[in-house]
Amino acid sequence: MGRVMVSLTPTQFHHIRSHLPAVSKSCLRDVYGISETTWRRLRDGRPIRAATFHRLMHSVADGRMERNGVAPLRSGGCGETTGNMIVVSRTQFLELRNHLPAATKACLQETYGISEGTWRRMREGQPIRLRTFSRIMKALDARREQALALPV
Repeated sequence: MGRVMVSLTPTQFHHIRSHLPAVSKSCLRDVYGISETTWRRLRDGRPIRAATFHRLMHSVADGRMERNGVAPLRSGGCGETTGNMIVVSRTQFLELRNHLPAATKACLQETYGISEGTWRRMREGQPIRLRTFSRIMKALDARREQALALPV
């Protein structure tokens, strides 16, 4: 069985980058607990191992960013679960809901590629699969770009 791989969305990457004091080996290790190679993979939009993703999310949740004078990436403790599961923060859930035309089975599938069960788990603060989370965030980024591209 292959390793579980996860990609950050461009929005997530830019947020992480904006709070990084410097892109140096020591800064990446101290602030996020990742290597330069992992940083390049994130920058280029390539997937990283789920375990590395967990370490990155835990570094955010543990407050390393706050100790360096910046706000956390997500409120609500993303990554507070074990294995290949993640909890979607309340803030993220509310943003997803704002981009959803209707909370119907068909709309959830068309908009984010998820079931009503996954939507319910996110709403209730229960963990979902990392792969599902990655797919949802990519769909959300696409919807954001679509909204920005619409003529006024």
